[in-house]
Amino acid sequence: MLLLLVACSRLNTPTLPESSPGADRLVVLVHGGGDGPEDWPTTMAEAISANLIEPERWDVWTVDWFDDAQGSVNVTKRGEDHGRWLGARLAERDYEHLHLIGHSAGAAVLYGVSDTLAEEAGLTLHETYLDPFGGQGLLRWEYGERRYGEGADFADAVLNTLDGVPSTDEPFHNTLSFDVSALAEDDMSAVEGHRLPILVYEESVWSPISGFGWAFSAELTGEIPSFESLGVARGEVVTLD
Repeated sequence: MLLLLVACSRLNTPTLPESSPGADRLVVLVHGGGDGPEDWPTTMAEAISANLIEPERWDVWTVDWFDDAQGSVNVTKRGEDHGRWLGARLAERDYEHLHLIGHSAGAAVLYGVSDTLAEEAGLTLHETYLDPFGGQGLLRWEYGERRYGEGADFADAVLNTLDGVPSTDEPFHNTLSFDVSALAEDDMSAVEGHRLPILVYEESVWSPISGFGWAFSAELTGEIPSFESLGVARGEVVTLD
């Protein structure tokens, strides 16, 4: 606990929204490096809020860790520390189900939250990783590939395996992964290709398709997803084209 307090004291932690009366479910959207909550998380939050089957039960948040998400090989470690701080704050709330959605280095924030809350009684976790960056430091390039999603009741990932962004091209061992590389346009830059999974997932919010993305979410179905209930396996990979 002391180490967690020391790590978090070095972070630029955000002010979190108040919980809505009666809300027992929460969506948290987490940006990666190079963008902030006012970018894709705000747009996706609007789409999600417009497509909730039981809106009175849901809060939808974006999380700002912009200052600590910039550059350097320690970005995923700082992301985990943010996630652990956020997880500790969420443990003080009354939510029964969390859907965490993160892009790129934001995947580390999701993992920090999940690792903090995985044993929290009565709480279920759905994690969605969008072209997640899983490296840690200079040598641990398979860190996220092995760990991310391990504490979730259900975890899915949307990947562009051909965008050339390091440590974002391999399926995780603990997620149901969707390879959307075939949907990339030939003239996409590396940055555009890295953001393609965001666009594909948001499109599924507006126009759900069976067996992918938003179709798995409790926000749409009302049912808490798990690998067992959905009949899918950790580590499974599906190609979309």
